[in-house]
Amino acid sequence: EGQALCQRFGGGLQTAYTPDTFGQASQMPQLYKLEGSMGTTYYTTEPTVEAQGVTVSGTAVSGAEGETTIELIAEGQVIATVTASGLEGAYSIEGVMPGTYTLKISKANHVAREYTVTVEAEDVAQDVKIHLIGDIDGNGKVNTGDVAKLNAHLKGSNKLTDEYQLLCANVNGGSLNMGDTAALYSHVKGTKKLFS
Repeated sequence: EGQALCQRFGGGLQTAYTPDTFGQASQMPQLYKLEGSMGTTYYTTEPTVEAQGVTVSGTAVSGAEGETTIELIAEGQVIATVTASGLEGAYSIEGVMPGTYTLKISKANHVAREYTVTVEAEDVAQDVKIHLIGDIDGNGKVNTGDVAKLNAHLKGSNKLTDEYQLLCANVNGGSLNMGDTAALYSHVKGTKKLFS
């Protein structure tokens, strides 16, 4: 009856599937012959269908022109790398299978940033943003406002609590201190640039 219905729509795939062979895998062709399905392909386990995955995409915002690199990482391994152009560039990674990933964003003269992305059955929209080195407030510029924020943090009057802002403030590496404030101030004055 099923094959007759398939014929009405152009024919069916001549495949037989047995979810349980009851320990008689070697005799399945004979059983199918009795049933009238010889000439077909036999599976004793469920045929696999190649998964297509979904798309992870969004906008990558940065503080300068040029290429932003976006890496999709699973269990410490980079599985996809794409780029986005300009201050606000679009990116798209296709064929991503379900799971939890790290999205690492990097660009010259910027502080790298990571996002956790959970992929299920639907496409994922994930906008990302990275700051210039020293751009604590993320406004796309390193200026006296950033120097003031770092000063207030070091004096204890207005502590920075965001981990990424602390990374942006740490322009000298090592522990965050007045040397970072001095370096930021020199950059703003133009006497010693952190980057060109």
